[in-house]
Amino acid sequence: MAAAIASSLIRQKRQAREREKSNACRCVSSPSKTKGSCEKPSRLNVFSRVKLFGSKKRRRRRPEPQLKGIVTKLYSRQGFHLQLQADGTIDGTKEEDNGYTMFNLIPVGLRVVAIQGVQTKLYLAMNSEGYLYTSVSVSFTVFVRDCVSVCLSSLYSKPPESSKWRLSNNFLYTVYVLLLLPPQEHFTPECKFKESVFENYYVTYSSMIYRQQQSGRGWYLGLNKEGEIMKGNHVKKNKPAAHFLPKPLKVAMYREPSLHDLTEFSRSGSGTPTKSRSASAVLNGGKAVSQNEST
Repeated sequence: MAAAIASSLIRQKRQAREREKSNACRCVSSPSKTKGSCEKPSRLNVFSRVKLFGSKKRRRRRPEPQLKGIVTKLYSRQGFHLQLQADGTIDGTKEEDNGYTMFNLIPVGLRVVAIQGVQTKLYLAMNSEGYLYTSVSVSFTVFVRDCVSVCLSSLYSKPPESSKWRLSNNFLYTVYVLLLLPPQEHFTPECKFKESVFENYYVTYSSMIYRQQQSGRGWYLGLNKEGEIMKGNHVKKNKPAAHFLPKPLKVAMYREPSLHDLTEFSRSGSGTPTKSRSASAVLNGGKAVSQNEST
């Protein structure tokens, strides 16, 4: 009896081993089971990758590149400080404490600078005829802010007798002032000047895109003996009119101006297109530009 029980147990164990072997062989030979067995680690890998991907921090935007320039005064060899007034007039003055004589010299290339008035935020520019003018670089937010300030100022004006007339008057006044606002202008290639050091350590500023066609002589920023701005093609680099001595006040960081294409008409400091120009003079913020050659 005991021998029969023992033999049956041995037989059961042997059958169990054979079943395990047959199951192992089926797992190896069956492609479906192989695929299922391989799916488990792949799913784990996918989940781990998703987890790692989600744990990655978002890349922060790099700060905008900044340009190191200087706030300076430009003293002419003629005895004047170059100034850029609020109405866009470019001329010379002997007042040393004048805020309109301070300029931002912003490097926009290799030995190329943009000359911007500190008080007015206007850029100096030279057009294709050698005339100096100012080009505004105003952001849309500043423009909207000015419009809102004008609207608010009109609302707080002195009220007339009729309230209806007051509202219509405020509206018309606002529209009128907005129409009188100068149009937005931009930093263009005409605002770029090449900065060169002369033999006597004075600095000259010439247009980057305009020069004499035949001789190749540059067109320079210059003041005459009366402190009046001159046409660029009438200024010679070896004359005192073209020589300026920078007087740095401090170092400052600037954003690179957004370069725009040239418009159809160059604009003066007052914001009006100079469509027609006489041979003798052109308006420069309300003043005539001298064309006498430097001496």
